[in-house]
Amino acid sequence: MATGHKKLPREVDPFRFAREGVILDVTIPQQQMKRLQELLTHSNNEVSAELEFGVDFLGTHFLRGHLVTQVELICQRCLESMHLDLDINLSLGFAGNAEKAESIPTDYDAIIVDNAKIVLLDLLEDELLLALPQIPRHTQETCSTQVGNEPPEQVEETLSEPERENPFAVLASLKKSENGE
Repeated sequence: MATGHKKLPREVDPFRFAREGVILDVTIPQQQMKRLQELLTHSNNEVSAELEFGVDFLGTHFLRGHLVTQVELICQRCLESMHLDLDINLSLGFAGNAEKAESIPTDYDAIIVDNAKIVLLDLLEDELLLALPQIPRHTQETCSTQVGNEPPEQVEETLSEPERENPFAVLASLKKSENGE
């Protein structure tokens, strides 16, 4: 029997939640996610989370869900604030140890639950952090910096080097003289 919650529980037993078919439809302020907050220019937005725990036909205890939020990061090209929409689908399979984690189907990202409980906020924050780009940048068209915005012809001109004589030309002429050409 599925049960719904409007508030994110702190610690949960994912195996029990899966057996009970718990469904969570919650909104989480970004300020509650301290590691994420450190990377943002401001954290006034919220994370919308739709989460469904269950057990599949193979007996895998899972969490499937959807996270949606907007983040403001620093563009590493122009060092100005940039807006990024995150829309993440979750498909996590829970295991009690590393050996059992290896048997989780590849449809799921395996999560090892050491002490029978997980901090759900930390798990969701991890998924958001993994979805962030390693090097946040505006697209070249929208970035305010001029570096890298030159038309391709100009870039090629600045990178071209003066033509050099082929160092093997001497060998080719020796070969021709040996063959009597």
